[in-house]
Amino acid sequence: MLKRLFSNIFKVQSQLPRSSDDFTALSNEVMSAYNSFRPEGSKPLFCYVPFNNISFSFKGRVLACAYNQKVELGKYPNQSIHDMWFSSEMGNSLRTHMEHNDLSYGCKHCKYFAEHRKFSGLKPLVFDKYHDYTKVRYPQVMEFELSSTCNFECVMCNGEVSSSIRKNRDQLPALKSPYDEAFVNQLDEFIPYLKEAKFYGGEPLLIPIYFKIWDRMLRLNPAIKIFTITNGSVMNQNVKDILERGNFDIAVSMDSTQKERLESIRKNVNKEQLLENIAYFNDYCKRRKKNLVISFTMMRINWQDFPDMIRFCNDQNAILYVSYLKTPPRFALWNLPAEELRQIREELVGEVFPRGTFVQNNNAQCFDDLLTYLQNAEQDALTRNPSEIISYSITRENPYSTTPIKLVNNQLSGTNSTTHRINVEYDSNTNYRALLHDKLLSENFSPEAFFVKIDKAMSLLSAGSDTNKVHFTLINSETKELVQSVAELSEGELLSRMQDVS
Repeated sequence: MLKRLFSNIFKVQSQLPRSSDDFTALSNEVMSAYNSFRPEGSKPLFCYVPFNNISFSFKGRVLACAYNQKVELGKYPNQSIHDMWFSSEMGNSLRTHMEHNDLSYGCKHCKYFAEHRKFSGLKPLVFDKYHDYTKVRYPQVMEFELSSTCNFECVMCNGEVSSSIRKNRDQLPALKSPYDEAFVNQLDEFIPYLKEAKFYGGEPLLIPIYFKIWDRMLRLNPAIKIFTITNGSVMNQNVKDILERGNFDIAVSMDSTQKERLESIRKNVNKEQLLENIAYFNDYCKRRKKNLVISFTMMRINWQDFPDMIRFCNDQNAILYVSYLKTPPRFALWNLPAEELRQIREELVGEVFPRGTFVQNNNAQCFDDLLTYLQNAEQDALTRNPSEIISYSITRENPYSTTPIKLVNNQLSGTNSTTHRINVEYDSNTNYRALLHDKLLSENFSPEAFFVKIDKAMSLLSAGSDTNKVHFTLINSETKELVQSVAELSEGELLSRMQDVS
């Protein structure tokens, strides 16, 4: 029970009618720039995802959007798929926020990139084709992230989404997925209405329940478009058979064209085998008059390979998709010093790429977006408060280091303080230390402010309260939930949550 600390923090109370003054819309300047960029043309709303999408995530969490981890429609098997889609108060609230172009309700990922004018690759763009569907009806799209089964141990990944990392790096037992045969049966109500279904991992081609869902979809709705992103390592007869039966769009993750760097980032990959499987997927896409997608994760350890990746994609006539890593921050670009961001931009700026075809233009635009992203990140770094930055012992000579520098000076009020107890855990548990650092940095939340707020909340405890019980609850909570709770709640609300759960 202690591991569930603050898991219900964001449950919505009764929803009352709200005026437009209660919402904070994106600026007219941002919306105008975004509308000028949209391939489907200008639209009144920034995002149509929550009106058309349902996302099944790890541990049974069901979301309106995988990028919005705050808005949870429900949890399987506690609620049925039908009830989560049609009756979720949080889902209705998110839709209301979208009707006002207000991205404050958990949509900070898109808000950040929109305000930095980095529009390509934003998820709302691929939902613009469903802009006429803004009433609650059966979803047009389903996303599946049901299992962490994966044969890779990528340096920027973690044991929550890779079973191999959980087993080998974390030395922890496998996570059990709650999704079962009853879940597959409940999908029957929705499958006939779907236009698209998207499958993520783990490694999707190693997840048995996906093959069951694909079989069900191809019987009930043969025209459905199925998308999956794979690490490109799995190729067998089962994979070939399901591809031939279905209408698949395929993306392959590849983070460098250089063998040594690729195999260092994506541990357990073999470049030669990957290229052979990419050739098979690419042939499949060409026969179906589609384009293979190559997914590149932009990080401080591979940005220099990006121009060669563009050239590789152009040679394959493959569409390049770029994701900008935000966490873990020790691998991210956004938190580098301004001078280093400037140097990276200046090193890249002379590159020129062809723009004669749709694919070439898309891939060249990805490069333009990177330059814009670096320029905006540099400006952010110039205005960032140094006290809000947690440093890492990561260098160009040692780019894969995961050892964070000491969290805070141990100026504690005593051995019974919450600060002391968390620091004891910090000193003795490497995994806890790294998770706490990463989450604090991703929230732009200084360690000092983090501990001050906890201690203020603890100071509100009434005489005779079980302080040890609350301390123990804090230490054993999920790091992500702990940091989000301290960041977003008042001291009184924080204490109330701690006492409720403990």
